[in-house]
Amino acid sequence: MKIAFSMLQKVRELALSVDSGLGWLKGPDRSIRARILRQSPEVFGRSKDIPDRKTQAQKELWDYVEATHYAADMDVKLATLYRMDVSRPFSELQPTLDSRILTDSQRGFPFMDPHLIAEATPDNIPDAQIPSFEEVDSLEAFVEPQTPPATGIVYSATSSPSDAAQLWSPIIPAQLTKAQKEWLLETEWAQRAFLSSYMLAVIDNPITFEKVHTLNIAQVSSRYTFSLCRQDFWDALPQLKTVIIQIIPDWRNVLKDEAGFVETPRIDPSYAIGPFHQLLKEIISPRVNIKNLTFGWAAGGEHAEGVHARNKHILPAPILPDDATLILYSGQLSLPMLYLPHVENLTLKNCWITPPALQALVKKHEKTKLQKLTLESVSLTAVPRMVANQNQNQNHNLNLNANLPQAAVAGQQPHPPGNPQNHMGIPLAIQQGHGNLQPQQLLALQIQALQIQVQQLQTQQDAHAQAQVNALQVQLQAQLQLHTHLQTHGVAMGIPPPPPPPPPPPQQFTVMSAVRAKHREGSWPYVIDIISPGQNLGHFGSAYSNAEPDRVTNLRQLKFVSCGYVRLPHSTIDQAALEPANPMIRLPHFTKRYNALVPAMLSSKDPLLGEIIQEVEPMELSALFTAWSLNQGWSDLFERQGSEFDGLLPGGTGRFSGII
Repeated sequence: MKIAFSMLQKVRELALSVDSGLGWLKGPDRSIRARILRQSPEVFGRSKDIPDRKTQAQKELWDYVEATHYAADMDVKLATLYRMDVSRPFSELQPTLDSRILTDSQRGFPFMDPHLIAEATPDNIPDAQIPSFEEVDSLEAFVEPQTPPATGIVYSATSSPSDAAQLWSPIIPAQLTKAQKEWLLETEWAQRAFLSSYMLAVIDNPITFEKVHTLNIAQVSSRYTFSLCRQDFWDALPQLKTVIIQIIPDWRNVLKDEAGFVETPRIDPSYAIGPFHQLLKEIISPRVNIKNLTFGWAAGGEHAEGVHARNKHILPAPILPDDATLILYSGQLSLPMLYLPHVENLTLKNCWITPPALQALVKKHEKTKLQKLTLESVSLTAVPRMVANQNQNQNHNLNLNANLPQAAVAGQQPHPPGNPQNHMGIPLAIQQGHGNLQPQQLLALQIQALQIQVQQLQTQQDAHAQAQVNALQVQLQAQLQLHTHLQTHGVAMGIPPPPPPPPPPPQQFTVMSAVRAKHREGSWPYVIDIISPGQNLGHFGSAYSNAEPDRVTNLRQLKFVSCGYVRLPHSTIDQAALEPANPMIRLPHFTKRYNALVPAMLSSKDPLLGEIIQEVEPMELSALFTAWSLNQGWSDLFERQGSEFDGLLPGGTGRFSGII
């Protein structure tokens, strides 16, 4: 490898992806969408905005399946991909198929992935008794061979398979076969040797790689994190400016016991935090040349697939050691907090963080070179407190909800799947918070919020503020025209006219009352008010703003990409403040699928594993939109639909994005 690497004279970017297979395994937990659209981790990305032939073939097949179900008035989210094995040769079967299938409706797919055929659910599996955890060894009976049949038919149907058929998979994560365990051990040996050779090849060719400016560790198993802690490897990249590190937390170990048998004992995923923090603290932090840093977890969260994985298994940002992640006293956070004095652009990705920790991170870097902080798929927990404070927090939440009108409280129910959101330009932050209001009323709230933003920005004299004013005024004019159009043509468009306004409640909910309200300690409005490099709640006349009036910071931009809240199911801290007002209820189809897969899937009671809450209080959403123009939801409709195939609300529900 040293000789081969010496020929790479023009290389400016390095990338690495090493998955040991010891992390979370999907096994049989795949929706029909996930089975067809198999996504590989992005390493270098595409050089051109054109999908490769394999990806294009997957998309063509999915579009056909989706369109066929839509034409038959069947919900594709409830569909299962079945396989009918046929013992007859295809030459004998083809005349029968030709006589029963219309040629103009049956398309050919010459590039169909063989894995798709092999892993489709067989339609002839009898409904056997599902083994319990105590009988986990019997799960091996459900492991199917990966060799696809010679002849058969692949089809989709909305009829649910039996519980036994749902477990049928080449891999049962809870119980690996002897061959699979041995394969993991041999793979671990090979990967360690490869990683060592890779790093030595870079070290032994310092002249070849002296102009490399980007290193993208797209994904690497946590057991190899210590291998990356080599000073001589990083010294061989003197002009490195951009570093991306994403770690896959291990869920099991692999070793040989005294008798020579390979075992894969379970471990807590949070064991990955310590080595990750050490890598950032001892290797990355002192390097003056690294200006752009992105780090986070490459598994779990809102982009994970499966009813047992989506929105789950989220670990904390490795800005603190694992034993300091849930420190109860904010004054103790400064010392163990990660310090990156030379980084100018910092991105935290797919993780959670406590409100005091986020405040401490920003405060510790206010006088450093940090200019831009990006939080991508980052969630806040409740403020770490003992459960003894639970009653006090519940009373605090009741006081906040007392400021809401009935329409706003009822509007916390998210929009049902399939209904387009923001289809009239209505901000999702307000639309979600007022689900029972008419479109004209929603537009009026948005227009009021835009007018307030323009007034606030007009008091500032800098050019950036003026540019924002111009953009907001264009948006304001468009919304005024839309409001007039709805008033004139609302009935013709099928939109009923708004009913007579009810008598105003004692405390009417408006965008200004949302901004000026006393927000829960540790909520996003509370935290952003403190860490914002621009406007804070005090600029809107809030008497409850906690922002420092004489604050001096080098931070210029704060970017949010799909941020929200997370709860820690197995933690002992008080999380009553995050209990959803409208707990989500899965459809029976997904509940059955979830329960059927329980014996086959990995599980952990790790207290540091988080689960996303797909809900944010309406008052918070209105405050985020009015004060900082932060909007709820995802703009990509196709990505939004992904979580619905795992029985959840559309992707982006209870999440917000924007730039301050």
